[in-house]
Amino acid sequence: MMDPALRTLIARAVNAPESEIDDDSTWQTIGTWDSFAEVAIAANLDRQYGIELSAADAERLTSVREIRAVLAERGVIV
Repeated sequence: MMDPALRTLIARAVNAPESEIDDDSTWQTIGTWDSFAEVAIAANLDRQYGIELSAADAERLTSVREIRAVLAERGVIV
């Protein structure tokens, strides 16, 4: 189950209802998930979880599964 704080963070960044955000959500399934939303996701992940994402990491933020994978690689389990 996804951490509610992560669901909220993503939903706000992509300007979508939290109910639309799950592990299968991607930039292809959420119409408002664009490159600006990815920048917002990266900035908010940095702030909320106290991590610093590389440019390569930021490029991976195109799905909830990949966001969770990036976080797990940094020791953040959500």
